[in-house]
Amino acid sequence: MAKASGLRGPVPSSKREMRARLRALMSSLSAEYLVAQSGAASARVLATAEWQRAMGVACFCSMEKEFQTSALIAAALAEGKAVYLPKVVEPRELVFRRAVSADAIASFPKSRWGIPEPPDGQEDLTAIDLVIVPGVAFDTRAARLGHGKGFYDTFFHRLRDHHHRRKNMASPENDDDDDDTHRNRKTTTMPP
Repeated sequence: MAKASGLRGPVPSSKREMRARLRALMSSLSAEYLVAQSGAASARVLATAEWQRAMGVACFCSMEKEFQTSALIAAALAEGKAVYLPKVVEPRELVFRRAVSADAIASFPKSRWGIPEPPDGQEDLTAIDLVIVPGVAFDTRAARLGHGKGFYDTFFHRLRDHHHRRKNMASPENDDDDDDTHRNRKTTTMPP
């Protein structure tokens, strides 16, 4: 096995091994370090053209030893962006519901992982322009190693299918000026 930058020892041969090693590394990080790195990552996201263009941001509420998204969520709400947070529904599906304020988020019930989840409601995939995703690791091409449950993989398939169907429906014969803002949106995924 080859050496990896940032990891001591050989590169793990499986995703399971990689997750275990990275989770151990993450659990050793101090709260101060996590806050500082989350702040730096948030500043990079806020400076992107994708953030500036986005009208609807799907984000996640952070677990304890994970990139802290509270600054991004607060910024999105302050900028008047629509904020969508995930809710796990069975079987193994992730849906995004609108969160209208920080107070509303604070009142959301906690999931089995201790994460606030929005109540039931209508999902509007058309309104999501930018998705901020959690992950155990990302590479330089933004490939993601998730937590291993497949929730986001399934969601991205649904989101791509939805936007693909909308794009196919948008033809000169079906032109509707009220829908131009949705038709021209680009869904962008970037790691923090």
